Amino acid sequence: MGKKKYRCVPLELMRKVEDDYPDAWAQMAYIHSLRGSEPDMQWPEWCYAPMAAASAIVTDAMVPDFSEKAFFDISSIFALAPWRLTRQVYAMDADLERELIDSEPATKIPTEILHRLPYQSFYVQTADISIFGHKIDGFFVTLEYDVKNGEHELRLLPVSADLSFILPLSLHINCETIGEAFDRYEDVTNQRSLEFLGVEYKKLINTPIKKMGVDVTRQSAKTAIQELLPIVVYICSTDNDVRERKPTKPKPPVDTAAKPQPTQKSEPAAKKINFWDVGVRIGPALKKYHEHQVTRGSTHEGSHTPKRPHIRRAHYHSFWTGHRNDEASRELVVKWIPPIFVNADDGNDAPVTIHKVK
Repeated sequence: MGKKKYRCVPLELMRKVEDDYPDAWAQMAYIHSLRGSEPDMQWPEWCYAPMAAASAIVTDAMVPDFSEKAFFDISSIFALAPWRLTRQVYAMDADLERELIDSEPATKIPTEILHRLPYQSFYVQTADISIFGHKIDGFFVTLEYDVKNGEHELRLLPVSADLSFILPLSLHINCETIGEAFDRYEDVTNQRSLEFLGVEYKKLINTPIKKMGVDVTRQSAKTAIQELLPIVVYICSTDNDVRERKPTKPKPPVDTAAKPQPTQKSEPAAKKINFWDVGVRIGPALKKYHEHQVTRGSTHEGSHTPKRPHIRRAHYHSFWTGHRNDEASRELVVKWIPPIFVNADDGNDAPVTIHKVK
C-alpha cells in the first residue's frame, strides 16, 4: 500500500478562495504593484498589500460588508495572496511545540522580532493545538500595515483540516515589547471596532459565531494569540532549530516544450510546497527524555538525579554598528539569542544546532 499523500490545507484553502474569487490574486498583485506610487499607497516592504485591498475584493461595493463570510474571506485572501508566491510551510515537532507553549511568556521581547518574518506570509503546521475546542491543522502568519493610521498588526489565521474552522486573530504591535502589545490589546481592538464598525468591540466579539459554534470573547481571543505567538517568535529567531526538508526522490525534469504553459494573469505562483521542519534536534531529545522518564519510573529519585532537560530562557542581545561620531552610519542591531537545551544528553549542556533559514 502506497504512502498516504499529505493533504496540504493551505493549498486547499487557496483553491477554495479561487473558486469564490477567480480574480483575487490578479487584483492583489495589482495593488501590490502600486506600492509607493501615490501618497496613500505607502506601506513597508514586509507587507505584500494592506488588508483594505482584500476587503475591496470581497465587498466589491461602496458600503463595506461585515458579514461573517466576508470577515473570513478577507482574512483568507490577505494571508494567501503572498503565501501562494512562495508556499512555505513550517512543520512543528510535537515536543518542541508543547515546550514553547508551556514556557514563560515572552513579554520582554521587543516587537521588532515580529517584523522579521522569514516570508511575507507563511503557514505553520501544528502538531496538537486546539482553539475553542477545534483542533487546528495550522495557522498563517502575516503582517498588516494600515495606510490610514500607520498601525502595524501581526495577523494569525488558524485553520482546521476540513476548513470548517477559520478564526482571524490580530495583535497591534506599534509598541516596544510584546508585553505592551498584550497590555493594550483590548483598548486598541475596541477603538478600531468603533472606528470601522461603529460598535464597541466587547459587543461585537461577545456575539456568538454560529458557523463555528463558539463564543469568542476578548479574553479567549487574546489567550489564543498568546498560545500561538511563542511559535512565531521561535521561527523568527536568528539561530533556530529549523531545517529545510528535502524531497526523498528528485522529480524527473518536466518537458516544458511538450505541454503548453498557462498564461499568468498575475505574479507567478510557486511550483511546489516548501517544507521546513522545526525542532529537528530539540524535539527528538525531548521525546527521548519523556520516554526515559516513563521507563525508569520513580526508582531514581534523589539528590543525585540529573535535572530535567529544559530550554534555558532565551534573551536578547543588542549592539550598535557604524562609527559613533557618524549618526548616519549608526544602526541598532538586535539579535534574539535562542534557547539552550540543558541536560539533553547524560546531563550535559547541549546548544541548539544552527540551521540558518534564508
